[in-house]
Amino acid sequence: MRTIILILITFIAISCKQNSSEKSDDLATVKQDSLKDTLNKVTPIKDIINKEDRIITFQQYDSLSISFYRVHKDSAWSSISFGTWPHQMLIQNKDIELSKHIKNLDFCWNYTEKLGKINITSLGLLSPHNYPDVLANQVKAFNKDEDWNSDTNNNIENKKTLMLSKTYEWTKKIMLKHDVYKPINSFLKQKGFEISSYALEKMAEIPKSKQEELGFENIMLVPSPLAININVTKVK
Repeated sequence: MRTIILILITFIAISCKQNSSEKSDDLATVKQDSLKDTLNKVTPIKDIINKEDRIITFQQYDSLSISFYRVHKDSAWSSISFGTWPHQMLIQNKDIELSKHIKNLDFCWNYTEKLGKINITSLGLLSPHNYPDVLANQVKAFNKDEDWNSDTNNNIENKKTLMLSKTYEWTKKIMLKHDVYKPINSFLKQKGFEISSYALEKMAEIPKSKQEELGFENIMLVPSPLAININVTKVK
């Protein structure tokens, strides 16, 4: 009889333990689901794609993407690019301002930093023509640059200036001096980096009609690259 009672007690104890474990598992599942729902509500990122050790892409809910790159899996993350996902990380719709691309960059930066050191040396961005806010900054830069304005050759009718190698150097200097890519540069400075130089290709002018569309009355010759490499260094 005593044996039967012990068996019953053991069975009841095991059953209670299993029920408790099942309830605990159910509770954990509920908590995980709740956490997931919460993250979906508060995080600006729809998906994080990391198929390779050398690239991580953050897809936002508006289909814009932010990507970090590095040379190999053990090196620092050294470059950032913006675009749309999928398969269009370097193809930019011309009506999207650069400032909109970087509005969630801090979230992406902090996430990426947990995966490895960040030492940005370049930006995979497109030319000013592809971002309305940067294009406006480009026109402003040449409008307010005293050296450019003091040269009588720099008028809207004299397009020969664009053929001179001097113009490339002048353009790089003015773009850097007046912080044309300010939306991203301001963010980088918060992280201890800054745009240090540009390499330009295929120079063109911003046409009079476009300058007027941007709201400028003082129409002048404003050169702008069609392709660009942006170099970044640590703030000294």
